[in-house]
Amino acid sequence: YERACTLGLTLGCVSRGYALRSGYGGEPKPAEAFGYFERACKAKDLMGCTFQGIMLFEGAEGVEQDKAASEPLLVKGCVVDARACSFLAKLKFEAGEVGPASLAAVDACTRGGAPMCVEHINATTKGCDDENATACYALASLLDLGVDLKAPKRALVNTRRNAALERACSFGEAPACADLAEFTEKGFYGIEADPRRARVLYQKGCALEHAPSCAALKKVR
Repeated sequence: YERACTLGLTLGCVSRGYALRSGYGGEPKPAEAFGYFERACKAKDLMGCTFQGIMLFEGAEGVEQDKAASEPLLVKGCVVDARACSFLAKLKFEAGEVGPASLAAVDACTRGGAPMCVEHINATTKGCDDENATACYALASLLDLGVDLKAPKRALVNTRRNAALERACSFGEAPACADLAEFTEKGFYGIEADPRRARVLYQKGCALEHAPSCAALKKVR
């Protein structure tokens, strides 16, 4: 890895940094690891940015914690790695930026699978309870992707997800209105089919300038 990094292969730098951080073959050397991640990130390796950002977020021996400095690195890393999205969500939740935090949580969930979905459900639920529309819509996604939908949990999860969509729509989140309208139109996810109500929901989404809602409104009977 050292040789590969020296020759300009950023993956070698990331791998060397990871080995040093984890202590493979010896004692962990976080400060040295940070240097390799920083080198990779400066060479535009987004995994290098991910690990550099995480180390700044957490702090380590020889690496001073600096959450503000971690943010732009985690933003870069989130393009390719669920862990960066997850730490970015934590950072944003801590800062009270519930909307951006919720979106980062969904990115982590989508890329990282069920464990990362579940990790952010509580914080996103709180954001929804505080009437943040984006948090409510994000919560519906986290529940959908992160919770075992096999019976007997399916009905409970459907109920929670549908309630989150209802709240998001009521707070003006147009895509939530569109999703809820589609479920209502087709009778999905435990919602009884009701074309008339679906039309009302599409109308609300369209009034919020959501083009897919406007297009669907023309087709629903």
